[in-house]
Amino acid sequence: GKLHLGVDGWSSPNTISFLGITLHFQHEGAMRRLILDFILQVFALAFLSLIKC
Repeated sequence: GKLHLGVDGWSSPNTISFLGITLHFQHEGAMRRLILDFILQVFALAFLSLIKC
C-alpha cells in the first residue's frame, strides 16, 4: 500500500516551536494514522535567548 508522510510545525502562544511528524495509510479498508515523532525545536529557544542579550 501507499504511505503518506506528514510534517507540520507550529509555535505555542509563549513562542515555543514544535514539529510533528505523522504517517497516514490504509489498513484493511480503514484510514490509519500514526504519530512518528513530536519534536521541541530547541534551536528556536536558543535563538530567542540570544535576541534578549
